[in-house]
Amino acid sequence: MQATVDAAYDPAQVAAELASIDPALTFEQRLEDAVRILQKRLKSIWQLTSISGMPRPVGLHARTSARPDIAALVALLEPYRDRLRSTPAAAAQLLRGFTLAGTHPAMTADSPMTPAEIVSVLLDGIRSAKQADEQC
Repeated sequence: MQATVDAAYDPAQVAAELASIDPALTFEQRLEDAVRILQKRLKSIWQLTSISGMPRPVGLHARTSARPDIAALVALLEPYRDRLRSTPAAAAQLLRGFTLAGTHPAMTADSPMTPAEIVSVLLDGIRSAKQADEQC
């Protein structure tokens, strides 16, 4: 059972899936695919943890910078560096965090955000375009 839990937490599979996102897609489409991959992983971990009651393996990629899934997100964002307000590494952390917050059942009242919603709020915020224009 522990081997199954360890495999579920290993970010290598997620990194491979993120690296395989079609580079011909638009920036927004690529990010939506990344969110789908992250949501799928989160859901499988939550299900496995609730069934097994086993915690995350100790020491498995404890440092965020050493995680292959983070490196894959940074690589996905790197070509769009000039379209980001922050570094690709910071944007990758925001994307992961926002995906977690927008997907976790305890935070979404059983109505998780779609990948398109997560990407839209991440890239555009929640202020309407009209409101943003009035502030300038």
